[in-house]
Amino acid sequence: LVANGLGASIAQQGMLGIECVDYQDGAKRLAERADTLGVKISDYVLSPKSPAGVF
Repeated sequence: LVANGLGASIAQQGMLGIECVDYQDGAKRLAERADTLGVKISDYVLSPKSPAGVF
């Protein structure tokens, strides 16, 4: 629902699911990928030390 509301796409089938220690690093990496693709993307990060949630 969040992706639809923001007009976002997915970067690839199955999504990226970036693994990172700090969710902020993961968010930066996702933003860089979106810039490369030239579209807004919806994805997730796998960060065991970060709190759960949507950012």
